Amino acid sequence: MIERSTKTPYTFKFHDPAHIITGIACLPKDAETSSPECQVVAGGIGFKYVEIVLTPVQRGDWSCCVQINGIAENRLEMDRVPDQSPM
Repeated sequence: MIERSTKTPYTFKFHDPAHIITGIACLPKDAETSSPECQVVAGGIGFKYVEIVLTPVQRGDWSCCVQINGIAENRLEMDRVPDQSPM
């Protein structure tokens, strides 16, 4: 959760050397609190890092929840092993 009370943009950086980012979401805190505009300026989906600029849309308090999903870089995709039982 990111909570601020400034009109200036806020830069959020995330890095995880063991995972590749597969999804990014910037969600509002609640229906009453202002949420910022969200722009990915470096990295992102397919990378191990992301840099996001959050820009408030109005004066006063604002908040959002940034969610980042990923998969382990060394994860192997395997097909189901065929049934080897004798007939």
